[in-house]
Order: sequence, then structure tokens, then C-alpha cells
Amino acid sequence: KSVAVDAAVRSAAVTPSTPSAPSAPSRPAKKPRVVNDSNLVAGWQSLMIRTKKHPDYPAEYTSCFATEGKNWLKAVSGRGRFVLGIDCEMVYAKDDRDALARVSVVGLNGVIYDAHVQRKPEDVLDYRTRISGVESHHLLAENGALPFEEVQKQVLALISSETILVGHSLHKDLRALKIQHVKIVDTALVFAVEGGSHRRRHKLNSLVTLMRPKVATLQPVRPGAHDPRQDAQWALQLALYEASIHPQTTKPLKLLGFPKTIFLTEVPKGTSTKELQAFFGRGVCAEVTFHLQGDSKHEMWLGTTTVTFPSQGDRDKSFAALPRFVRVYVGPLRDWAGRTDTAKMQASLVEHFGKFGRVRSCRVMCPRGFPGQSPLPFGLLECH
Repeated sequence: KSVAVDAAVRSAAVTPSTPSAPSAPSRPAKKPRVVNDSNLVAGWQSLMIRTKKHPDYPAEYTSCFATEGKNWLKAVSGRGRFVLGIDCEMVYAKDDRDALARVSVVGLNGVIYDAHVQRKPEDVLDYRTRISGVESHHLLAENGALPFEEVQKQVLALISSETILVGHSLHKDLRALKIQHVKIVDTALVFAVEGGSHRRRHKLNSLVTLMRPKVATLQPVRPGAHDPRQDAQWALQLALYEASIHPQTTKPLKLLGFPKTIFLTEVPKGTSTKELQAFFGRGVCAEVTFHLQGDSKHEMWLGTTTVTFPSQGDRDKSFAALPRFVRVYVGPLRDWAGRTDTAKMQASLVEHFGKFGRVRSCRVMCPRGFPGQSPLPFGLLECH
């Protein structure tokens, strides 16, 4: 069976390209040539089947396309590339907590499209620069950023309904682009975790590190913000390797270990590196990066950082010596049925539980009640 495939597909080796500085969107490359390799085609078909058989596929793709994405655009039939890798970077905007900011599309011979999306500075609440690499000037029209609709149109022009799209947690990229596509390979679903449930997944950087001994074309992971061109190439190279070894498959991989590191998340805004450092003895605490999290009703700036130790023993001793914090669930509070004065309820809970120890935070929530019933509030307290 002959199919339109990019050059070099037969060897399962992708020539790595070094990402260059983003510029105006590049034009589609030359027409793909026809390569006849039935085993490799079968390998790609197998990857699409494995993606769709994953227990999380219905929620992340099928259900999403049927509800939120029912009006998203689709690629039309016609001559297109056989397979493409794609990755997006998102920012937290007023109208969308994962608004498209940049998209990169790669073929088997390198980057074929890379563009930023226009966003007004006043509409962006958090650029997530430390993760996304996106800064305010990248999203200005005078610097080459394009309207969302134009970027979406140009991406769709690169693919057909028969093109296989490859990505890591690809559903997030398709959501940001507001594009439906059926022929997909999601490397987050294809490469399983050894001894873990289907909900445990490898992060792309970790997967690349684990697979480099097998896939020589993978560029090493380097610290810093994400580069969507590199991420798209990694996902495509990983999928190409897996397709090339069909009918064999890569066995589930152990999660990448970090024996000298502690990862800290949900650090309250205003917490300094010096304050965190005091908890960890010989560990070195990195700078805390804060990002806006939550939904529109409960937006919170929370931080993440790492603490690195000279040895695993030092890390374990420091962790064992940490004060013990407890999260307490209180409720349903039937005596407070129908109340909505959350500030007063929170103060009452803090006063009561403060008799038994320190209350770090308290949050009272009032969910909607059943028809004809008053809502019953409940509280979450963090104590130690």
C-alpha cells in the first residue's frame, strides 16, 4: 500500500533540527513523496488503536469533541502529509485559562510552522513565562503575532482528514486550537508506566530521558521554558520509533526518579525562597515560580519550586524532619444550612479549631442544594 509519507520515514530516524528564534509563520514545505512501507504503516495504525483503547481516551477526546468541541473546525479530505507532530503553549487569559499563545507543527524533517497568537496585554492574567516561554511582546501584532482565526486556518491548511497528528497530551493542544481530529497518536497514552494505573503518566521530558538510549535522534532535555518546536519533535520521534518496531512494543517504563530532589507545589503567594529554605536544612531551594490557578470563581496564585540535596540520605532526613501538616474536612454543616456569609463561617471555624493547634487556612464552600433543599456548607482547613 502506497501512502504519502515524508522522506526518511523508512529508517525511523528523524534528522533533529535545532529550533531557531520564532519568526513569521513559515510556508508549507514541498509536497511529500510517496513511500511504500506496509510494516511502518501498520505500526502507525497500531499506535492510533493503542491511543483510542486507553481508558482515558473517551473523556479526553470523544466526550470533549461531542460537548465543548462540537463546533470546532475539522480538516477536510484531500492530499496532505501522512504524519505531523504538534505542540502548543497556552496563557491564562480572562476568557480562557488555557488560551492559545503559540503553536508549532513539525514534520519528519523539521519545523514547518511556528506562530504566536495575538493577545492584548490587558486580556492576559498570567503568561506562565517560566513554563511557556511566552512573554507579552511575543503576542503583539507588530512583532508578527497573528489573529487566532488566521493561525487556526493555517494549521488546518497543513493537514487533511487522513493526516496522523502526534502530540503529548494532544487533547490540550486540540482544545487550544479548537480543532477536532480523529487520526491521532498521543504519546502520553501510548507509553505506559511500569506498575502504575492508567492514570499515572510520564511527563514528556521524563519520557525523552528514559527513551534516549533507544532513540538516538532525541535531543537531550535541557533546563528552561518549554519550546513547542522541540516538544513536537520529541513526540513525533518517540511515536516514529514505536511505529518502526511494530509488532513489538515498548514495555512499560519506570517513572523517572529524582533521588536528591523534593518538589513543592501549591506554595502560597508571598512565600519567599528564604522562608522555604528554613525547612530543609542542607537542601538548596530554587526560586519559587507563581502561576494563576483555579477557575474564574476561585483564582489563586500558587507557587512551585524544587529543593535539591547533596545526597538521597540528606533528602530523606530533611523530609522526615518536616512538621506534619493536616488537611481537615468539616461538614456537611447542617446547622448552617442556607447561609452564604462564608467569611463569618470561616472565622468561626478558625476560632474553634485554633484551640487545638494552628490553623494555616480555612475555606468554606456552599455547593448548590438539591431542588427544594437548602445547600449545606462544608469547610476545608489546613492545620499543624
